[in-house]
Amino acid sequence: MSKDQIQSAQVDIRGFTYALAPYMRKQEWQLELLENRLAQSQKALDAARMERERLDGVFNEQLSHLQVQSHSRPNPQMHGRGIAYLADLRSRMASQDEEVAKLRAQRDELQAQLVAQTRAIDGLIEHRASALKEFVEEETRKQAAEADRDWIGRSFVRAPQQAQWEGGL
Repeated sequence: MSKDQIQSAQVDIRGFTYALAPYMRKQEWQLELLENRLAQSQKALDAARMERERLDGVFNEQLSHLQVQSHSRPNPQMHGRGIAYLADLRSRMASQDEEVAKLRAQRDELQAQLVAQTRAIDGLIEHRASALKEFVEEETRKQAAEADRDWIGRSFVRAPQQAQWEGGL
């Protein structure tokens, strides 16, 4: 056990009140809110990535189908429609890439806010520990002063009795 733990074990800390406790609770609630928003952002990002992968798979499938069709039965109209569909898929893939990038930036921003909020709470926790340590030190001083007053008060009561005992012998 450290000296602080031994000291705090001897002091009743029920009288300790932390003035910033409401602010600390508010910061913790904001942290929970950020964690929730980050989880939702990650979920949206994962869904966007899956959609992008799906579009990529559809594109590759349609491309191979178009290649097979153009070799086996060349039809300029079908080939033109296939190329247009592939172009549409490419544009959808590009917009999905933009969506993924936007969601990734949003997630990164939320992660940065979460780190900053965690640091703020860590600072408050350290401040609370420091305030508690000061409270324990003050209570220890008060207890020591009370013990000194008690000892001095008892010494005045014992002094006449000791004089009687010494004089009577």
